[in-house]
Amino acid sequence: MLKKIGKSFENCFGYENANSFSLTRPFVLGIFPEDNNKRMMNGYMNKLLYLLQIRHLGSDNIDSNYDIKDVPFDILIRDNNDNVANLVLELIKEHDIEYAKKVMRNINIVSYCNGNSETAKIMYEIHDGLLSKNYTEEEIAIIMKEIFVLQIVDNYFKDGEYRAIPYTTTITIHNIHDFENPNYSDIIFEDGVIKEDRIDGNLLYLYKSFGEDSLSQRPEGSEHIFTGDYIYAPVLNMVMSMVLINSLNHSLRNKSRNLDNLSINIDQLLEKVNEYIKQKGKELDLYTKDDLKDLNLYVMKICQKYFEKCIPVKLLSKEEKSILEERDRIFREYQKLNTYKLDYGYLIDNIRKIVDKIYETNSSKEDVIIETMRSNSGNIDLQYTKKEYILKQIGELKKKVAEFIKRISGYVLPSNIPKVYVMEQHESLIHILDYVKEIINTEELRNILNEVNEDISLKL
Repeated sequence: MLKKIGKSFENCFGYENANSFSLTRPFVLGIFPEDNNKRMMNGYMNKLLYLLQIRHLGSDNIDSNYDIKDVPFDILIRDNNDNVANLVLELIKEHDIEYAKKVMRNINIVSYCNGNSETAKIMYEIHDGLLSKNYTEEEIAIIMKEIFVLQIVDNYFKDGEYRAIPYTTTITIHNIHDFENPNYSDIIFEDGVIKEDRIDGNLLYLYKSFGEDSLSQRPEGSEHIFTGDYIYAPVLNMVMSMVLINSLNHSLRNKSRNLDNLSINIDQLLEKVNEYIKQKGKELDLYTKDDLKDLNLYVMKICQKYFEKCIPVKLLSKEEKSILEERDRIFREYQKLNTYKLDYGYLIDNIRKIVDKIYETNSSKEDVIIETMRSNSGNIDLQYTKKEYILKQIGELKKKVAEFIKRISGYVLPSNIPKVYVMEQHESLIHILDYVKEIINTEELRNILNEVNEDISLKL
């Protein structure tokens, strides 16, 4: 399980491992594909922050008056090794429906694509676990209704037929051009952008995408893209944001789930959006990327204000916001360092590869090393003795180390920066330096360098 926290110079990605988490505090739990890849998982969490417009360090596309450190709930993402059902069931005792409902009200799940099937599997496990705790089917329905699921992409079927997630309060979002559910492709929208319908007691929002590079304009059967076709799809993302904010409001107020309350105000807001579109005086299918960006900004501003209205969060003062904006600017400048934590790519990778090649050559039983070089006239085979080839690689290693030292020692933070930021940057550079030292200052490499009377200095 990963938990989203504020970015810092020491934690550039802004997440931490949450080996355990409290179900007594409301949370948003993402259940997505690629849930064993931490970088992908963190990317999905960032998209949840975007939906809620929660500001975090370095988020130049979010300008809200509240910060991630002040929100009264957690944002988590499931790792495929996490047994979510067990974590929930451990808290549930027999014959205590009211407490069970309270626990479930803290659960707000956002699932996407085949994560929907994983969510359904977890819900069936919770259902069966409650049965084993001697709750009746009627009681289980009452208890599990308090779990909210925002399901992105309507693709949960069993044996070719739609099968609702058992008892949960579920809102499904789907683009009618998304071939995951071709049943909607013939629906005609006379006006507006969203159509509302109900399936098996769950709420369904259908969306007709529009504009440049949208799913509606790509070849039929194109694979959906989470960010472009859903998270950054203007109007659709407003609906997702609003229902998620409403659900968190229910969690924080310990209020029973109700589909009507979760979708409250959306119709009125859609009318406002339609007015915006009419004033624009342009057919939706003709919207350019810039038009979509403007509309997106408009709807996300609505979500920011709605968040402030519904969620008890400390709002930033003008002074605090100014400080945070300056810190954001500094952090974005700092990211230009492209540190190892931020995929500090080619320099460290090349240093590691050269060291590995030195190890490989040293352990080789061959006395003569052949290296093939490419040239305009064709490939050329160069011949070296084992010692000559090791010395050649050490020379390359020295160049890369010198380039590394020059880059990180030559970086200058913007002027007029508070001392605390300078200290944080210095500590992070030391971390990067220590990492490279771990690659170079090994006993094996020192022995090889001593044998050929070479040395490599690694100092700022």
